[in-house]
Amino acid sequence: MLSVEEYSAIQVRSAERVLETLQGLDVRTASQYGRERRFRRQSVKCTLEVHLLARCNGGRADSFRAWSVDVSQNGLGFIAPEEIDCAEVCVGVPGAADHVSWFLAQVVRKRQVPEERFWVYGLLFLARVDGPPVQPAQFA
Repeated sequence: MLSVEEYSAIQVRSAERVLETLQGLDVRTASQYGRERRFRRQSVKCTLEVHLLARCNGGRADSFRAWSVDVSQNGLGFIAPEEIDCAEVCVGVPGAADHVSWFLAQVVRKRQVPEERFWVYGLLFLARVDGPPVQPAQFA
């Protein structure tokens, strides 16, 4: 998987367009869907660490860095230039003073952005974990 640091100049511009579009959609739909959400969303653009678990990635653990779209108390959204076929991932969310909070999360939404080569993912936090999987069997 490709990390944000490895994006080409074209991919960076595409990612920025996707993030701007998603932020605009969130503002327009906040009044409609905001009442239905259990927790308030925060638009946050930061870099997350995403670890694909070996059990759902053809037996191969993989990791990459991705830009977040939004964060709430029970989940987050991020974009990536490749399709992910995992139902669960381990994600590291940066906090204050270089602290990273780690979560096992379920992929609850996946859609390709029209006319862009990016995918948008929605994650539901399942459990807080001590850190990224050191060995693929950690979350098996």
